Amino acid sequence: MVHTVDEATDTSSRSSARPEDAPLAWRLAAFFREAAHASWDGMDFGGDDIQDAAVKFGLYKCEPYDLDKHGESDWADPGDDWYTFADDVRALLSDGALERQDDASPPHGMPPK
Repeated sequence: MVHTVDEATDTSSRSSARPEDAPLAWRLAAFFREAAHASWDGMDFGGDDIQDAAVKFGLYKCEPYDLDKHGESDWADPGDDWYTFADDVRALLSDGALERQDDASPPHGMPPK
């Protein structure tokens, strides 16, 4: 059983483990921890770093760009890396909970703004 963010996102000791198999809350926490550590260390955490960390923790999926699947793109050619949200992240973002947040009833036990 996994009990910590480190265990949930560490695949070095488990050959069949995938980051996206860890609970979403732990993957988000690991992503945030990586971003926070970068800022504490005085480093930038730019777009490439965000993509790399999101893939590392199973928050993004990277797949080859396909015009038929992904639609028209002004900057991607067939076969280029194409990043999409992991299925559980997409579900969280599309359920409307974040858009419905207000001071009276924050979603999922979040503190008011």
